[in-house]
Amino acid sequence: SFWKSLLIGLLSFIFTPIVIIILLVSLILFPIAILLGMLYVGIFIISTSIAGIALGALMKKTFTKNKTLEVSFNTAALGVIILTLLQFVTALGDITRFVFILYPFGSIWFYLYEKVRWGGTIDKIN
Repeated sequence: SFWKSLLIGLLSFIFTPIVIIILLVSLILFPIAILLGMLYVGIFIISTSIAGIALGALMKKTFTKNKTLEVSFNTAALGVIILTLLQFVTALGDITRFVFILYPFGSIWFYLYEKVRWGGTIDKIN
């Protein structure tokens, strides 16, 4: 859901760098901190790309009678155009763009958590 992903995205955006700094202090956990930092940056780069696609799909779902979340080239282009236009609005546009970047950011973190928890390679070893 949108709000759950947004909350997870906001919390992971705030607390992941704090955890990385704490892990960097330890000599043993230093490589894990480096890997977590690279994962954090990679997910943020991917989520900025996915934000336009998600916004376009949510706009189509909101303004049409079809209540399914449908992704197509038209919806993706619409979302990217809207996000591009929002950057020209001073404060409200920045906050809105940040919200729509945190939505896929939280979705990706939640997906990775569920993958490791319920079906990752860790369970298949046992």
